[in-house]
Amino acid sequence: MKGRTLVLLACVVGYLAFLARDTDPRDWLLVLAALALSTAGRWTPLGALLAQCVLLAAADLYAPGVLVPMKVLACVLLFELAVHRTGPHVALGAAALGLVVGFNVVDELPSALFKVAVVVGAPLLLGAYVRLARRAERDQVESRVRQARLEQRTAISRELHDLVAHHVSSMVLRLGVARHVRGEPDELLDDLHATGSAAMSDLRRLVDVLRDPDQPALPAPASLAAALESAVAQGRGNGLDITCSVDPLVAGLDSARGFALLRLVQEGLANAMKHGGPGVGVLISVNQDGAVSLDLTSSVTGPLTEAQDGNGLTGMRERVALLGGRFSAGPVEHGWRVSAVLP
Repeated sequence: MKGRTLVLLACVVGYLAFLARDTDPRDWLLVLAALALSTAGRWTPLGALLAQCVLLAAADLYAPGVLVPMKVLACVLLFELAVHRTGPHVALGAAALGLVVGFNVVDELPSALFKVAVVVGAPLLLGAYVRLARRAERDQVESRVRQARLEQRTAISRELHDLVAHHVSSMVLRLGVARHVRGEPDELLDDLHATGSAAMSDLRRLVDVLRDPDQPALPAPASLAAALESAVAQGRGNGLDITCSVDPLVAGLDSARGFALLRLVQEGLANAMKHGGPGVGVLISVNQDGAVSLDLTSSVTGPLTEAQDGNGLTGMRERVALLGGRFSAGPVEHGWRVSAVLP
């Protein structure tokens, strides 16, 4: 912006000093005031242009020797208005400048039209071209960013499929063989096989979503209650002593908040199992009163490495932050507490 102002200042000073004839302090005052308005056009382009039109009309009446630099400065403001604004603002600015430019030659219609076309039409066309060029450049940048993200997602999905899903699938197959060889019901093997199958299903869905972002990644809100019950049942199957209270109103949550709530509960139970083991007591409370609040307290008393350098709590905090909520996790009197509020 400083460079632009310096160039305009050099131009108007050079014109007044070397090209204009019989200039007086009033001419310098008008031109410098117009230059100041051109600088102010950075913040209020329409207001600066309208004020510039008033100065141009005054110059037409009292200082015709400086009309050229005054019109140039007005053209600069109209150009910037056309670049940064659209619609009524540009139309009003162009109409005001056109009236002032054509006023003193109203009796010579061809001359008036030509002057208006040059002084008003050229800045409008140039401003529209610059605006369209900027929009095209932004579109290209956004397209490149989308393509880069898609390539990253595809690479991640490929690694998930070729490495993680392969190993999980192998474990599920071996568990199935073990169940068949054993020949009799085994609750532990059955539970491991069911858990592995569910993990494979989740991995397949995740790989599909990474390859095709248009596919729905979140469960339908109607299935949230069942998903929470399943997470609690799995925690109890792992040996946790869970007491759970869920407000029935959370079944009406949108997919984004419902999915975040489910992942918070799952991660909280996983942390309780990881750091406390079977037999740990967990109290879960989910309420909805304008906002959705989650309170998950476990009787874990030992140090939690997850709080310092793990990814679990970091991911939970990020999920809540993306939804504009509040999250906290830390030790309490009888264990460890995770709390979240989703607006």
